[in-house]
Amino acid sequence: MTSIHVQPTFDLGTRRQKERESAEIASDIARFRAAGGLIQRLDNTGQRIELSRRETNEAAFARRSERKGAGR
Repeated sequence: MTSIHVQPTFDLGTRRQKERESAEIASDIARFRAAGGLIQRLDNTGQRIELSRRETNEAAFARRSERKGAGR
């Protein structure tokens, strides 16, 4: 086996290390908020409207029809 097939265990953080880092981040956020900082939470839901193939075709047809009507 080559090194690409083996996941090195020394790259993985220990549970204690992860808990410490999590506590540090929580502390940083608390200090930031206490100083008046605001945190904007971004969300990706509702960004993309899923249309059926029929709805997509009808919308494209409507746009083409509008352009033809505007050019007259």
